[in-house]
Amino acid sequence: MSNKEHERKVNEALINQSVIDLLIEKKIFTTEELSDTVAKNIKLFQKLAKEYSKILIEQTDIDLEINIENDDVLDGLYYGPVGEA
Repeated sequence: MSNKEHERKVNEALINQSVIDLLIEKKIFTTEELSDTVAKNIKLFQKLAKEYSKILIEQTDIDLEINIENDDVLDGLYYGPVGEA
């Protein structure tokens, strides 16, 4: 992970934590409600991940057919002198 990506993730985490702290301070929700919601979302995410992985494992017959004619690939390419395209 690059330094810029790391910095972005740290900033996102700090913003999220700040928003959560403000919402708790303003009594929009409690810490317990937040914990319950996070736990439910984690379970939901795990369930969805298992379902998607099961679908991907079962999907063994993936038919890919790619027909590229040389004319299709070469159309639009310029073969003249450099700088005159």
